[in-house]
Amino acid sequence: MSAHDVPNASTGVTGVPDAHGAIDLGAASAPNATNGAASSSTAGSARAVLVTRLDEQTFGESVQRSTRTPLLLALVSGTPQDHPLVDTLTELVVAQKGRLLLGIVDAQQHPQIAQALRVRTLPTTLALIAGQPVPLFEGLADRAQIEPVISQVLQVAEQQGVTEVVEVPSDDDAEPEEPKLTPQQVAAQQALDEGRLADASHAFQRILDESPKDEFARHGLLLSHLRTRLEQVDQGTPEAQSVDDAELSSALEQADRAWLAGDPEKAFDVLLQPALWANPDDRTPLQQRLIGLFELTGNTDPRVNAARTRLASLLF
Repeated sequence: MSAHDVPNASTGVTGVPDAHGAIDLGAASAPNATNGAASSSTAGSARAVLVTRLDEQTFGESVQRSTRTPLLLALVSGTPQDHPLVDTLTELVVAQKGRLLLGIVDAQQHPQIAQALRVRTLPTTLALIAGQPVPLFEGLADRAQIEPVISQVLQVAEQQGVTEVVEVPSDDDAEPEEPKLTPQQVAAQQALDEGRLADASHAFQRILDESPKDEFARHGLLLSHLRTRLEQVDQGTPEAQSVDDAELSSALEQADRAWLAGDPEKAFDVLLQPALWANPDDRTPLQQRLIGLFELTGNTDPRVNAARTRLASLLF
């Protein structure tokens, strides 16, 4: 099986235990663990719930999540060679109907995670059970090889009481499939998923230049900008529109991180602290950041409506 060397990197992921307790693949003999293919629309909705691309900011949350539901973790090189493995893992995880989650890490883009888990080759597949990494196999594997491994992962998880089932859409409540993405949208989203943020921003902007009402591109552009801001902070590079006030700058960063961690309400609370609005010069960056986060969350979201009411009281 072909594999890539993992790039050397200093460990930047905190709270990750050392990998241990590898499953003996040679002894894997459990029966087929799949429960049949779901309908395409249901499977697409299930993938959105069960499969996540991880980075340094979201990895810690997944470690915590594995204390309730076991997580397969695929560390890949971000090349087409990985696609068959990722596709197979995705299909098998979706077939488990919420008993298992899948996290995908592009180790070339996020080498700190690979270093923290002591991964030596790519692709490598592990399990996280109760916060503990369990090595499964290195390199590529086909469906027949992976199915019994998943059965063993579920058995180990059950022994440790990690059995919470994630709710996923059923065949009965599956929504109609969304329109297929255009090649331009696919390319822009791929750049964003791979962490090529400048390329993603340019691609989404080109789409908006041609189709100003493209909501997919608008959301992608806003998300690209958010991730770029945090990347600049992490690299010690000031934002293009720098903010001199340290307290305001810290609040803007905290709000971005809270939103990216899946807590928009906390992001709004950070930016709507009355003390931040005392200086009229600070109101413009605060308002611009809030409007961007409102759009990312969805302007019809009840949390956005509540935050808009609070914003109006601060402005008027």
